[in-house]
Amino acid sequence: MADERKHEEPLPNLDPTFTRFSAAENRLIYFMWKNKKVSGGATVSWVLFELIEYHLLALLCHLMIVSLAALFLWSYVTMFLSAILGLWILSILGGCCSFLTLAYIALVLLFTVPLIYDKYEDKVDSYGEKAMADLKKQYAVLDAKMLSKIPRGPLKNKKKV
Repeated sequence: MADERKHEEPLPNLDPTFTRFSAAENRLIYFMWKNKKVSGGATVSWVLFELIEYHLLALLCHLMIVSLAALFLWSYVTMFLSAILGLWILSILGGCCSFLTLAYIALVLLFTVPLIYDKYEDKVDSYGEKAMADLKKQYAVLDAKMLSKIPRGPLKNKKKV
């Protein structure tokens, strides 16, 4: 066995000119700050998440909001605003609890809500119908009090061919 060890290739020096590293050596290079760009990015992300207490879910939602804003030119306004509102609410939830907690809650809901709906389908449907009726009543009140008072410009008549 001693002879076999003599024939093994020694680990290469951590010389920046050496370009062929194994995965373990690459990690060692990052931890030893041999590649300052990658190691600096790790430090910036650590400062962002630990010292400033910014959450990953909030960051992802804000990045998606910015990307949706860029895609706004190619999409519909209502779909854009609903997506922005959903991501904003998810961002607020992400600031309140960690991503792991939200993922666990989503997983539990994913498995329990269909089971509860299957078991109590008639009751859930009746409550849903009552809720829709109440929402329609509230919308009628809102429309009568506020939306109908908003001045609108003249409608353009479409020419029939």
